[in-house]
Formats: sequence, C-alpha cells, structure tokens
Amino acid sequence: MRSWGLLCLILGVGAFILPMMNMQFVLLDVFGPENTPLVASVLIAVGVVLVALSLRKPKEVPPAT
Repeated sequence: MRSWGLLCLILGVGAFILPMMNMQFVLLDVFGPENTPLVASVLIAVGVVLVALSLRKPKEVPPAT
C-alpha cells in the first residue's frame, strides 16, 4: 500500500511541477491541461491517505487458546 501511495504522491507533485518546464506526464496528459490540476490534487490526497494508512501500527491480536 505504501508503494502505491508514494507513486500517487510522485505523480501528483510532478503534475504540478512539470508544466513549469513545459512538460507533463503522458499518463496525466490524457485528462487535458485544464483538468490536470484537479487530477494532481486527487492523486496527492490519495497518496497521503495510502501512506498514512501504511504507517499505522497493526493491532495486537491476542494469542488463540
């Protein structure tokens, strides 16, 4: 789950930074230039949630008797 979250974060942050250098990810270019900021925001939010969930400590399960 953490690797998917990191991938979403990289794609989302990159979608904000790359247009400043007149580039864009081909995967996100499908959505068009007017929708890219929305898609990037959603990717960042999903990435943060996935990374946060992967960092949670699992509940200790009592031993079976």
